[in-house]
Amino acid sequence: LQSEPDLPESSIPESGEKAPMAKYWWLNTIRGIAALLLGLGSLLSLELVLDSEQIQAMSLQFMGIYLFFSGIMSFIWGLTKRRKLGLWIVAGTLGVAGGIAFILNSSLEYFQSTELLLVVVGIIMLLIGLVHILGGFRLSEALGRRWASSHFFLGVVEIALGILALVSIFVTVDILRYLLSFWGIIAGAGLILDGRRLRRAATIRHAAHQNKEGA
Repeated sequence: LQSEPDLPESSIPESGEKAPMAKYWWLNTIRGIAALLLGLGSLLSLELVLDSEQIQAMSLQFMGIYLFFSGIMSFIWGLTKRRKLGLWIVAGTLGVAGGIAFILNSSLEYFQSTELLLVVVGIIMLLIGLVHILGGFRLSEALGRRWASSHFFLGVVEIALGILALVSIFVTVDILRYLLSFWGIIAGAGLILDGRRLRRAATIRHAAHQNKEGA
């Protein structure tokens, strides 16, 4: 994966839609780190040092972190657009609430089985991913494909995680480990790189704004 060249100032939109999102580049970075750790951890023989319940709890906490920050991103994007907030608010609420529940393990006792929990995770991630992809199409019309790429990528990553959670009910543990590893490494690396891209865009925009004020 190669880093992108510096963005020219002319490519940074002057509208208020993308600028607020660029400020929150660190949200993608945190999600990327969580996904990458989950993917790399799935490759390790953790059963040698942890029992199955500890491994499951740790995996749920990493998924909870990812889900929580996905919800935060949905909230921020919905409030930034200032229109058609319905889907964004629903996705944000589900992401934040589900993420907190998994991180704290406070609501797991209400689930009758792990299978039901995975179904809930899968449905939430499918919804959040769909919202991000739809938002990407709208952003592409307004600002061009370059600035919509983040939403398309995030949507695909989240839908892939949702599908992975749903199919995990029907596959063996070994197959699930390889699928989770593949998803975590690819998604984690992509999210970290996208966070760097957004950070670079925010830095360039801030510098351009200061130059205009000093002129």
